[in-house]
Amino acid sequence: MDNVIVDLKQQGDASNGSQNVSGDLPEHKKTRRLGMIISIILLLLSSALFGVAYAYLFTPPIEFIPKTIVRIDAGESVQGIATILANAHIIKSPEAFAFLVRIKGADTKMHQGAYYFETAPSLPAVIDRIISRDYGIENVRVLIPEGYTRKDMAKTFSSTFPDFSSVDFMNETESLEGYLFPDTYRFFRNATSGQIVRDMRKTFNLKTADLQNEALAKGKDWKTIMIVASLVELEGKTKEDRGMIADIIYRRLQQNMPLQLDAPFVYIMDKASLQLTQEDLFVQSPYNTYRNKGLPPTPIASPGIESINAAVNPTPNDYLYYLSDKNGIIHYAKDFAEHRKNKQLYLGQ
Repeated sequence: MDNVIVDLKQQGDASNGSQNVSGDLPEHKKTRRLGMIISIILLLLSSALFGVAYAYLFTPPIEFIPKTIVRIDAGESVQGIATILANAHIIKSPEAFAFLVRIKGADTKMHQGAYYFETAPSLPAVIDRIISRDYGIENVRVLIPEGYTRKDMAKTFSSTFPDFSSVDFMNETESLEGYLFPDTYRFFRNATSGQIVRDMRKTFNLKTADLQNEALAKGKDWKTIMIVASLVELEGKTKEDRGMIADIIYRRLQQNMPLQLDAPFVYIMDKASLQLTQEDLFVQSPYNTYRNKGLPPTPIASPGIESINAAVNPTPNDYLYYLSDKNGIIHYAKDFAEHRKNKQLYLGQ
């Protein structure tokens, strides 16, 4: 009986020992479990913070306006693009945009153009679209050459864009002959005259800003510069000739001589030099520089940068006359007698 009692006690002690093993963990296991719990909590907090940050920085602003068009000009910096997008309510944070662009290594992969945002995009989607030139709607490339008039432009645009109105364009640009910059443009297929005029005026201001400042510093009148530049554009074909012709125009004006230029007749009656008759030279028009001394009242075409530069910085010379032969080569003369010889020699007149 005693033996039985002893055995039961031993079994009880063994049972108690087993409970201690399961109930009281060693210190290193407690520390490991606590670390795991803390790690899980931190992970959850990080996920929550990331979600909040993503919602704040990567989602579009509530001020986003559907069907927004944003234009990015050539040479615009990443920070400049970010500011443009933020001002248009396409993105919330310019800093997040710039940071993500750099993370992607896309600093030099941002492409110019007009981007159409019909619905609100995420920040990564905006960046991807600019990298891949995804304009959101068909972009049409249009070339406006140097020497084009408003009428020429209207014909080009009306044959390209179904929503373009030539009448509206001519009305909106009535005082802008010569001030719509000739360049290669990209417009949306549904572009209207108002959008086109705004882009062309903005391009003109950007492209000519330095020359405008230079003309101002030299005390030159910008309207005079643009009129002379438009004449130079149609009269000369090379950089050298344009600089020479600009100087001849200024000196003829100083000497109160009529300019007697043929280029304005393209503007008046769409006739080139070799098509002109003696009767044409006497047509009544303020643009006729044979009948009227001084400059035409406005530019007669849209000059390029080279012609505008020639008007600001003419090439000094001693000539007062020039003519263009049938091959487009210009021959200069210091006096009228020499000019008459050139006419006989090169034009058979």
